[in-house]
Amino acid sequence: MALFSGNIVKQSERNGEIRYNRGLFMWSVTAQGMDQSSDYLARMWRNGLRRIPAGGVDSVLVLGLGVGSCLAPLRKRFPKASITIIEWDPVMLEMSEELHRFSNGARPTIRIGDVRDVLPTLEKKFDVIVCDLFDGPKVSDAFREERVVGLLRDVLSIDGYLLLNVFREPDVYVKFDAALSRWSDWQYKWNHLALYRQFGRGKVGDPLADGYRPARTFRAYLEREGSTSKQYCFVGSDRCPGVRWHFGPLWFEGYLGDEVPTLEPHAKTRLVIWQPVSRCDAPLPWRRSWLPADPQLTGHGVIENPEVYWKDWSSHMQRYRKKWLKTRPYDIRDVSAEVFLASYGNKRMSSWLVGMTVELMKAKVRAHGERVHFLGAVDPATGKLVGGFCYVDVPEAHVSIHLASFVKKQVKRTSVGVGMVDR
Repeated sequence: MALFSGNIVKQSERNGEIRYNRGLFMWSVTAQGMDQSSDYLARMWRNGLRRIPAGGVDSVLVLGLGVGSCLAPLRKRFPKASITIIEWDPVMLEMSEELHRFSNGARPTIRIGDVRDVLPTLEKKFDVIVCDLFDGPKVSDAFREERVVGLLRDVLSIDGYLLLNVFREPDVYVKFDAALSRWSDWQYKWNHLALYRQFGRGKVGDPLADGYRPARTFRAYLEREGSTSKQYCFVGSDRCPGVRWHFGPLWFEGYLGDEVPTLEPHAKTRLVIWQPVSRCDAPLPWRRSWLPADPQLTGHGVIENPEVYWKDWSSHMQRYRKKWLKTRPYDIRDVSAEVFLASYGNKRMSSWLVGMTVELMKAKVRAHGERVHFLGAVDPATGKLVGGFCYVDVPEAHVSIHLASFVKKQVKRTSVGVGMVDR
């Protein structure tokens, strides 16, 4: 916010005349006849950044600084995050210095150059990326290049968010849609913006990773799940398995998979529910239900290098893993179901929730046998469990599913939970 009038004019080889105009309660920086930074754009960034969770953000990348409309909103939203800036015009950075844009908080890391050249040299991933590259009123041609968008995907952390401003050119979304998952898009007055994440974060319609199928789409897994109940009858194909069941005179069938299920004749009238995994269409004669058939959304990620699997974790989680490996105050080992279930829970959990979860895990053991595993974090001084982690292997799907976990109050600040995940 500015209280007094004034202006600064500079000449740039890349942007021509750059003019800073300041009036009562308003300011702007223009180049090639368009605002590059202004109080309006600062409000726009505040509006967009509110759509990103504030917790767990350690690093931010800004593509196209101008003179820093986004810096104050970023620092307010993510006060502990380090900021890296890529800006191709050194005169913009010179003006930012004169206007003291870098005086509040830690100084950002600044890289001068074309994003095509700088992005491949970045050695870390970022939790938030802000994209605001323009050539006058036009979105930078770099954002229409498959290679550049792919580089942005590669430096975005697995749980990160990419915030994109395209002004009046929403057709730019097409290139980003091919590489990332568009979680939302909106219009802030004259500007079109979109928020992207990595594929597999749990958004309906995202493509699945090559070779990946959710565990519940495997018939063998479903048969084990229902092996302890006489109520279920298994129907459908291996690609789209289903289960038939009934409550008194009411009969139901449920299918999960992207293939259209083949329905078998049955003497009873029943309600048939088909839940696709990644497709969003409803081919005839199927109709989209206005009732949610299944509230679950399951994310997935690809471990590209198992030797350094943790490098794909967010910087927040990598820091806690490092803390755990440095201290290791508790011994994490396999424990029996009896030991785990006897220790399960903490004081903040209701006895009803503890009892229900214990019964669920017992049912999983009956259904899946030795495929269910129990880890315990053991206090070497007392031999008692201070935390636990239970999961079940699904060999057909090449995944393991987390069932339940807990940590005791006295060890909440020791990163033992991350230690069990790492184990």
